Amino acid sequence: MSGAKRRTKYRKHVETDMLEGLPEPGEGEEIVRVEALCGGNMLEVLSPDGEKALCLLPAKFRKLVWIKRGNFLIASKSDEDYLTATGAKGRVKYTVVHILFKDQIKHLRQADLWPVSFEEGGEGEDEEDEEEGDEEDGEDNHGDNGGEEEDSDIDSMDGMFVNPNHRAAAMMAESDSESETESESEDEGEGEGEGNEDANEVDGNGSCIDGRETGATATKDNATANEARSADARPIKVLSFDLDDTIFECAPVLTRAAQVQHEFLEENFPELAKAVPLEHFKTLFREALDTHAENAHNLTFIRKQALRRAAEMTEHDPEEVVEPAFRAFIDARNDVGKHIFPGVLEALRRLKEKGYQIVSLTNGNCDVTTVQAFMEPEAVFEHSVTAESAGAAKPEAAPFQKIMELTGVSHPSEVLHIGDNLNSDVAGARAFGMRTLWVNRQEVDKEHGADAVLRCVSDLDDAVIDALHAGLEDVLRSTDPRKDAATA
Repeated sequence: MSGAKRRTKYRKHVETDMLEGLPEPGEGEEIVRVEALCGGNMLEVLSPDGEKALCLLPAKFRKLVWIKRGNFLIASKSDEDYLTATGAKGRVKYTVVHILFKDQIKHLRQADLWPVSFEEGGEGEDEEDEEEGDEEDGEDNHGDNGGEEEDSDIDSMDGMFVNPNHRAAAMMAESDSESETESESEDEGEGEGEGNEDANEVDGNGSCIDGRETGATATKDNATANEARSADARPIKVLSFDLDDTIFECAPVLTRAAQVQHEFLEENFPELAKAVPLEHFKTLFREALDTHAENAHNLTFIRKQALRRAAEMTEHDPEEVVEPAFRAFIDARNDVGKHIFPGVLEALRRLKEKGYQIVSLTNGNCDVTTVQAFMEPEAVFEHSVTAESAGAAKPEAAPFQKIMELTGVSHPSEVLHIGDNLNSDVAGARAFGMRTLWVNRQEVDKEHGADAVLRCVSDLDDAVIDALHAGLEDVLRSTDPRKDAATA
């Protein structure tokens, strides 16, 4: 069976499983209502007990459905011990198991399984959603033909309906401007991320498209965390930096890495390279993301699975193909030196001399210890955390918790996290209680919720950090690159 047929078969299986049947909550599952869309793969939901928490939307749903506030889901509850250990308790509490439609809600009512607290919603509300969804579908299609995608991402999700064309909404693209989901871009074969996927897409012009950022909004949980952080703020001791599109430009790195991998296959396994061109490998990568959703944060694993599948399809020994081909890719992936933004290295070294611990935190798999520019004359980063090493991708709590463990700080507010992605960097770090700085290279005029905004890391200095310490909003506002446009 060809890769395209397998992909279609898998999609049909997911769509059938999602739309047909009469699902009921199982052990550790409950019915929840969508309260807000938080961008990327995150939803804010309300439990039958009235508790609000974040809920993860797996990749298999994102390409088939759009979700609206007020929709109902069956979601599984994460293990309490795990949440407590990772510091995520009260934030990412659920994972979507099933999306409930009109007939399924009706069945749950008849089976006396519908939560009493949701009696005012459900069947009737679902009908309204369907009508609104139809109207908004037309608006969304119009927007696709020339509207501003960034400004309409949240609005385009307002109606929940099955997407028969399997068109993934931009706001649900698993990307992370930092290439959080490894910024593995579409050009290099990582058509996501999320989840965590956290992978940047690259458009035809080679520029990174951050799907998560466009839909990121601060949740009420974030606001609560921010209030607690402000009340117990400590001096900043650690500067945590995102990598892709924060420290260096991701698109050319990822595009080149994908090409290097393919050139390696052409030279050593020409039949495989001919049968699996670059565009086909992207499909295999996406299939691996869907099949191994539980490992979507580990883009090394996902890429190796795609390479393994390519070898099996062409009757090559995976043991001979996977590791050498991946090594070719990752060596090029780590070749970021000439793509580091101007002035960034000097700023990092200057801040390190001031006594701050400098660490990197990425959803990708770039190994900073292999980058000569970061290691000579001495290592810039004292610690490096990836989604793979943390066991989860930003905006989940585990990567931020890992930073605290490695640096030895006692309170999240002692860490300033700097990144370009509004969801994984800003919203994720704020929810954990860290200070945040949004790197807004494109000077986008949008609400961000960060403690400070800079156009580039090279602009970060003691004045900004001192202002964060003192809570001087006027000073921090003056660092926002959008101020000139706002007063023009």
